[in-house]
Amino acid sequence: MKPLALQTVLSHLSEAHGELRLLFARLQFAVLVAYLEDPGPAVCRTHSTRFYRFDRADVTDDAAFLFSEERRFWRCVEEGREPPQILPA
Repeated sequence: MKPLALQTVLSHLSEAHGELRLLFARLQFAVLVAYLEDPGPAVCRTHSTRFYRFDRADVTDDAAFLFSEERRFWRCVEEGREPPQILPA
């Protein structure tokens, strides 16, 4: 049996997953706003904000792949197994 705190976190993440899928189904586009900070010295640190628009029609296949991989990942989490590594070490 999983500790109560872990069960609570998994429950909230599962609910968030469902909400994300519903949101994706309703939206036609999304805008990602990235606030970037240059890691240089504080006195000359620079900041920039970038905006990236994603049209739903252009990312439908990517989203389907991510949702599929997410289900595989959560099965591993729920079964207490380490998920397979996707990115190179």
